[in-house]
Amino acid sequence: MENKIKWKTEKEQLEELEERKFSQDRKKYGRDGYIQVASGKFKYKGIFYLIKVLRYFNMDDGFKPIHSSRISDYHAVVESPKETEELKNLVDGLEEFSEFLFHDTQHTYNDKQNIAEQIQECCRLAKADINSLPKLIKNVEKRLKKLVQFSQKEEICECGHKQWEEHKCTFEPMVAQECNVKGCKCKKFRPKQKEEKF
Repeated sequence: MENKIKWKTEKEQLEELEERKFSQDRKKYGRDGYIQVASGKFKYKGIFYLIKVLRYFNMDDGFKPIHSSRISDYHAVVESPKETEELKNLVDGLEEFSEFLFHDTQHTYNDKQNIAEQIQECCRLAKADINSLPKLIKNVEKRLKKLVQFSQKEEICECGHKQWEEHKCTFEPMVAQECNVKGCKCKKFRPKQKEEKF
């Protein structure tokens, strides 16, 4: 079901806690951890994102806040589901420090939020990511335009014309390039490529 969080019952959460106390490799994972207690798939502007709720525990006290400054033993995370993996990979490939659809509420400014407020915060962050896509596209288009300009720079003479003729230069192994626009006398030289014929 979309746009809804589905919770495990308190009984199910306590049973999973007891199972983790018994089965968790304490040398490898320590004496604490998280249990996923709720999740939901959301859709905004045609793009899916996941919200999961995790609950902190330790072996001695069971469920409890991870820090004394926090009021809740829950925290929420934003992730991308399978339907959004390709989009996330594209965005991550374009942005050096991308956190697109990858957030959590384990920051100090979340310490005084209850879990409902934390879920609301995750929805806000996910929607902000999705709303940022048009701006990202514009930035990419601008970068591509500059890249094209740089790649074509050597093909444009000082007069701005793009109409060039090439012929064998008397100073081998160079090739002369002359602008063939009437009245233009721009000329440049480039190294002759192997097996190049005129």
